[in-house]
Amino acid sequence: MNKSELKIIEVLRLVVDLETFVSNPSNAYNNTSYIQKSLEDIKKILEE
Repeated sequence: MNKSELKIIEVLRLVVDLETFVSNPSNAYNNTSYIQKSLEDIKKILEE
């Protein structure tokens, strides 16, 4: 796989993790720092 494909896979993995986390109502309202960190990680990968 080339670097672009690896970046896509990593972003998708983070998105799925984030979606799973947010789909649990107690997590969605109580841990915005996790959500923010995930979004920052995704942004960092996309900017590389």
